[in-house]
Amino acid sequence: MQHNTELLVVTLVYTLPDKDTDTLAHIRLISDSMRNATGLVTSQFYHTREPQPSYLLLNTWEDEESWQQARERHNPLDLLLARPHLLATRPRQWYMHYRWGYSRPARPQLVATTHIATVRADAFETTHMAWLQELRKLAAQFTFTFGFLAYGIADTHIEHTKTNAATETLDTDLIKQGNVLLTFMSWASDTERVAFYSSKAYQRMSALLGQQSDTHMLTLDPS
Repeated sequence: MQHNTELLVVTLVYTLPDKDTDTLAHIRLISDSMRNATGLVTSQFYHTREPQPSYLLLNTWEDEESWQQARERHNPLDLLLARPHLLATRPRQWYMHYRWGYSRPARPQLVATTHIATVRADAFETTHMAWLQELRKLAAQFTFTFGFLAYGIADTHIEHTKTNAATETLDTDLIKQGNVLLTFMSWASDTERVAFYSSKAYQRMSALLGQQSDTHMLTLDPS
């Protein structure tokens, strides 16, 4: 499987309702502190529309080496855990490579959606290729302001598979053999988003994911 050498670090944060303002301020501080980090390509974060306040952070690095050099100071997971009183639960983090689409927004975004799917190992390649084909069809039918497909592994998977507990180095082969797929799509209006989800192509993709994965879908607003 070919992949882009850029490393996408995805972080999902659930905060306490009465701490949402403080959490947003903390996330902005984290994001601002990363702006000039060597090797950082893009840094974005989004507020979800879920009932429980939550945020999705997308940080793209030139490659895994750049991330390794920066992670001691700029790992979102560690920086968020430094203020546990703001969190409803431990943040989730994934390490991914881009497979298709854009790694940078093409136009201003109003609303976005992400699907984070943990796929059965025996169905990963089939699901990945089917999802890729459907996304290409959707891209020909709809205009996204920003959209991509990425794949990789969860941070907890890395912890469980380390052969040396003292090292935190990512394993490229492990990421390439990962079992998590992530799509991200954004639009200039809610009308475009609704039209997308009403399409037969999306419904086929959704049915496939429902059969072969545990999928978490989030509707997002840029922050």
